[in-house]
Amino acid sequence: MAQEETGRIGKMIIIDTNVFIAMQIRPGIVRRIIIDNHDRFISPDFMFTEAWENRSYWNKNNMTEDELKRIFERSYDYIREIPREIYEENIENAKGLIMDPDDVSFVALALSVENEGIWTFNTKDFVRAEITDNIRILTTSEVVRSIYGRDSIDS
Repeated sequence: MAQEETGRIGKMIIIDTNVFIAMQIRPGIVRRIIIDNHDRFISPDFMFTEAWENRSYWNKNNMTEDELKRIFERSYDYIREIPREIYEENIENAKGLIMDPDDVSFVALALSVENEGIWTFNTKDFVRAEITDNIRILTTSEVVRSIYGRDSIDS
């Protein structure tokens, strides 16, 4: 991703699968942040597939397949998929930084493109100094401060 693409809107924020799933299952702050700032979010291309394949695990609201498909299709409007070719050269490096193999592509993407950090609810998975020295790990509060410049999305 070229700097000129991100320079006009601020650095991109990488969305972890758990944040994406939160957006899918309930209205709230996560969904509002992503929808209102749809030009700020990216994720590795496999994230959509991973979330879809695990829908029976997280679909506690028992949404129908049609409802889920509709929500997922809308998600492509808010989160830009980054193809593996963009971050592939950093996959091996990322494997050495993160223990959870499900997070390797997120770390590799963060090492490959200019970004604000990785937004995740599982910050404990990213605590090693080798990661935090190179990549910001963002909580929802930090994302709010980064985007809105204050502690709340409401003015």
